[in-house]
Amino acid sequence: VYMTELIETGDECAIGVNFADGSKLTVGENAKIVIDKYVYDPGGSDGEQVITLAKGAFRFLSGSIPKEKVKISTPAVTIGIRGTELIFDVAEDGETEMSTVTGEADCTDGAGETLTVGVDESVLVGSDRRFRGKVRRFRHKSRSLAVAEGLDGARKRWRIRKERRRRRVIRRRGRRN
Repeated sequence: VYMTELIETGDECAIGVNFADGSKLTVGENAKIVIDKYVYDPGGSDGEQVITLAKGAFRFLSGSIPKEKVKISTPAVTIGIRGTELIFDVAEDGETEMSTVTGEADCTDGAGETLTVGVDESVLVGSDRRFRGKVRRFRHKSRSLAVAEGLDGARKRWRIRKERRRRRVIRRRGRRN
């Protein structure tokens, strides 16, 4: 995966992206994302991660990049995180539903209003880039099978076999005298 590259998935397709800092992004079915910026120095305490979630369902788990240097955007909202695992559903028109599994997230809508979303809480941001109500006291269930049940759960439901690595067979031929 390269910076500024568009990543898309189709029907019954999902991917997991593991970043060098330990952060993970699960991309569900029919989704589009762009990794706008990713800089990580394992020897230092610096780095930056900027991801745009354009459409679809996602699960993000933060890594060791300083939380103030991680920014996740959708067409409707910008999210800053603190030691966080998040679930997103981004509709075709940009409407975004986001829930926090662990940690906290600061969500800023298009009007500049910021809400802090804690563990097992969620927000809904309309396509007009405005919050629909305040923080809700529940975690939404993602529409994506891969995000809700994980990649292994999706494989089972889609009846996809995990690719097996072929064992290399080395045949030794005996010497003929």
